[in-house]
Amino acid sequence: MQWSVAAILAKGVISFSGTLGAAGASGTVTGTQRSVRVPGNNTGKIKFTNLANVGSGGTAMNYKQNAGAFTQITNNLVVDHFLAEDLIQLQGTGLAAGGNGFQVDLVDNDSGTTIVSGVQILRS
Repeated sequence: MQWSVAAILAKGVISFSGTLGAAGASGTVTGTQRSVRVPGNNTGKIKFTNLANVGSGGTAMNYKQNAGAFTQITNNLVVDHFLAEDLIQLQGTGLAAGGNGFQVDLVDNDSGTTIVSGVQILRS
Protein backbone atom coordinates (compact mmCIF):
# COMPACT_ATOMS: atom_id res chain seq x y z
CA MET A 1 0.00 0.00 0.00
CA GLN A 2 1.38 3.41 -0.92
CA TRP A 3 0.54 6.66 0.81
CA SER A 4 0.86 10.16 -0.56
CA VAL A 5 2.63 12.74 1.60
CA ALA A 6 -0.57 14.81 1.70
CA ALA A 7 -2.57 11.81 2.97
CA ILE A 8 -0.03 11.10 5.72
CA LEU A 9 0.06 14.72 6.87
CA ALA A 10 -3.74 14.95 6.80
CA LYS A 11 -4.14 11.91 9.04
CA GLY A 12 -1.94 12.99 11.94
CA VAL A 13 0.24 10.46 13.75
CA ILE A 14 -0.34 8.68 17.07
CA SER A 15 2.07 9.59 19.88
CA PHE A 16 2.68 8.67 23.52
CA SER A 17 3.06 10.77 26.67
CA GLY A 18 6.49 9.26 27.44
CA THR A 19 8.84 6.35 26.82
CA LEU A 20 7.50 2.79 26.82
CA GLY A 21 10.69 0.84 27.54
CA ALA A 22 11.81 -0.35 30.96
CA ALA A 23 14.48 -2.31 32.81
CA GLY A 24 14.23 -4.17 36.10
CA ALA A 25 15.89 -6.79 38.26
CA SER A 26 13.19 -9.48 38.25
CA GLY A 27 11.99 -12.01 35.69
CA THR A 28 8.96 -9.83 34.90
CA VAL A 29 9.64 -6.23 33.91
CA THR A 30 6.74 -3.83 33.40
CA GLY A 31 7.00 -0.36 31.89
CA THR A 32 5.13 2.74 33.02
CA GLN A 33 1.61 3.34 31.72
CA ARG A 34 1.59 6.08 29.09
CA SER A 35 -1.25 8.02 27.51
CA VAL A 36 -1.89 7.40 23.84
CA ARG A 37 -2.47 10.57 21.83
CA VAL A 38 -4.70 9.81 18.85
CA PRO A 39 -5.49 12.68 16.46
CA GLY A 40 -9.19 13.07 15.71
CA ASN A 41 -8.78 11.96 12.11
CA ASN A 42 -6.82 8.79 12.96
CA THR A 43 -8.36 5.34 13.58
CA GLY A 44 -6.03 4.57 16.51
CA LYS A 45 -4.56 1.38 15.05
CA ILE A 46 -1.08 0.52 16.34
CA LYS A 47 1.07 -2.15 14.69
CA PHE A 48 3.85 -3.96 16.59
CA THR A 49 6.71 -4.79 14.19
CA ASN A 50 10.27 -6.11 14.28
CA LEU A 51 9.67 -8.01 17.52
CA ALA A 52 12.99 -9.52 18.56
CA ASN A 53 14.76 -11.13 21.48
CA VAL A 54 17.49 -9.22 23.25
CA GLY A 55 20.04 -11.70 24.61
CA SER A 56 18.13 -14.94 25.17
CA GLY A 57 14.78 -13.15 25.28
CA GLY A 58 12.16 -14.54 27.60
CA THR A 59 8.70 -16.07 27.62
CA ALA A 60 6.65 -13.21 26.17
CA MET A 61 6.43 -9.50 25.43
CA ASN A 62 2.99 -8.16 26.27
CA TYR A 63 0.95 -4.97 26.01
CA LYS A 64 -1.94 -3.75 28.11
CA GLN A 65 -4.60 -1.22 27.22
CA ASN A 66 -6.14 0.77 30.07
CA ALA A 67 -7.02 -1.54 33.00
CA GLY A 68 -7.31 -4.67 30.83
CA ALA A 69 -5.20 -7.79 31.05
CA PHE A 70 -1.77 -8.07 29.44
CA THR A 71 -1.94 -9.62 25.96
CA GLN A 72 0.99 -11.25 24.16
CA ILE A 73 2.53 -9.30 21.29
CA THR A 74 3.22 -11.18 18.07
CA ASN A 75 5.17 -9.73 15.16
CA ASN A 76 2.96 -7.53 12.95
CA LEU A 77 0.08 -7.57 15.45
CA VAL A 78 -2.33 -4.68 14.77
CA VAL A 79 -4.32 -3.42 17.74
CA ASP A 80 -7.23 -1.46 16.36
CA HIS A 81 -9.03 0.13 19.26
CA PHE A 82 -6.89 2.85 20.87
CA LEU A 83 -8.75 6.07 21.57
CA ALA A 84 -7.35 9.45 22.60
CA GLU A 85 -6.01 9.30 26.17
CA ASP A 86 -6.26 5.51 26.44
CA LEU A 87 -3.32 4.04 28.35
CA ILE A 88 -0.69 1.64 27.00
CA GLN A 89 1.85 -0.38 28.97
CA LEU A 90 4.47 -2.95 27.92
CA GLN A 91 5.80 -5.94 29.85
CA GLY A 92 8.35 -8.73 29.42
CA THR A 93 7.98 -12.06 31.23
CA GLY A 94 10.24 -15.06 31.76
CA LEU A 95 13.44 -12.98 31.67
CA ALA A 96 15.85 -15.52 33.15
CA ALA A 97 19.00 -13.41 33.52
CA GLY A 98 20.36 -9.90 33.22
CA GLY A 99 20.63 -8.61 29.65
CA ASN A 100 17.67 -10.68 28.43
CA GLY A 101 14.48 -9.15 27.13
CA PHE A 102 12.59 -8.00 24.07
CA GLN A 103 12.62 -5.18 21.54
CA VAL A 104 9.80 -3.93 19.30
CA ASP A 105 8.82 -1.05 17.02
CA LEU A 106 5.38 0.59 17.17
CA VAL A 107 3.91 1.92 13.93
CA ASP A 108 0.87 4.13 13.26
CA ASN A 109 -1.05 1.72 11.05
CA ASP A 110 -3.01 4.51 9.29
CA SER A 111 0.03 6.37 7.99
CA GLY A 112 2.72 3.67 8.15
CA THR A 113 4.82 6.08 10.21
CA THR A 114 7.04 4.59 12.92
CA ILE A 115 5.93 6.08 16.25
CA VAL A 116 8.86 4.64 18.23
CA SER A 117 11.52 2.13 17.29
CA GLY A 118 13.68 -0.18 19.35
CA VAL A 119 11.53 -0.09 22.50
CA GLN A 120 13.19 -2.48 24.95
CA ILE A 121 11.94 -4.32 28.01
CA LEU A 122 15.04 -5.75 29.72
CA ARG A 123 16.13 -7.54 32.84
CA SER A 124 19.05 -5.57 34.27
